[in-house]
Amino acid sequence: MPKQQFNLNLSISLMNAMTSKAKADGISLEDLAVSAISEYVGYTPLAPKAALDKRLVVMETRIAKLEASLGESVA
Repeated sequence: MPKQQFNLNLSISLMNAMTSKAKADGISLEDLAVSAISEYVGYTPLAPKAALDKRLVVMETRIAKLEASLGESVA
């Protein structure tokens, strides 16, 4: 099995396990998604505003680069 397929299967298994656990604990899937996104971008409620602003700039830069590369591949 190629590594990418293994990683995809592992990710799907983890997502399914988290979804089942969230449902069992009475957590909405929306809350679970927000939590996962917050963790991905590095947000913590106690983080200083300057650190959050820096992370936001980093994410915006990544998005801009991705959009630019997608535009180039379409053109």
